[in-house]
Amino acid sequence: MSSGYLMFFSLYGFLDSHAYISVKKMGELDSKPFQAATKRFVDEAAQEKSTANRATDGQVTTKRKYHEGETTDDRAVELCSLWENYVRDPSWHPFKVICMEGDHKEMIDEEDVKLKTLKEELGDEAYEAVTTALIELNDYNPSGRYPVHELWNFKEEK
Repeated sequence: MSSGYLMFFSLYGFLDSHAYISVKKMGELDSKPFQAATKRFVDEAAQEKSTANRATDGQVTTKRKYHEGETTDDRAVELCSLWENYVRDPSWHPFKVICMEGDHKEMIDEEDVKLKTLKEELGDEAYEAVTTALIELNDYNPSGRYPVHELWNFKEEK
């Protein structure tokens, strides 16, 4: 057996185990907060009996009227895909550089228009998912802005 085959076999054996350590895609956007947000949209729309319209003048918005037959899962996938595209867009740089004790560090710019809109319209959970993905991409693959596989201890979150 070649060493490549052994590595392939052992990696998949490792992934199939019930250990807390597995492979995580660093910079991948978690879809669960988007599912929760769309469920809230539907609940709010049912209570208010009205929906928000699309923003104009080039503003970023996530609220829109639901169409007949559209499910919250459909809308969650749409929103998650939209924010995946934003996160992977190298021209969008929602970071600011600050100097702390002589070291320069990049931090999320909380005044970024897209991030502020996200937080207002979809809530803190979706905002945290997007900022976590941005930070991971910036740490693990700043030049390519695509997710990278990394061994991850899910129990200890590191």
